[in-house]
Amino acid sequence: MSIVEKVTALLYALRREDIERLPPAERRRLAYICLHVAGIAEPASRPSTPARTAGVLAALDNGERST
Repeated sequence: MSIVEKVTALLYALRREDIERLPPAERRRLAYICLHVAGIAEPASRPSTPARTAGVLAALDNGERST
């Protein structure tokens, strides 16, 4: 079984109660890791992270360039 298959099985096994029992910082860390993996898996539909929702970096992420 590959590491991807193992991680996928673990994520499927997680329940809402498991996540809710995590301390807020660990919950946020898990969320960022999941977003990172989602961005790697489907780069075209990568969700933006809260830190990059506006401003110059968000514009660059969206492919915008100054003219």
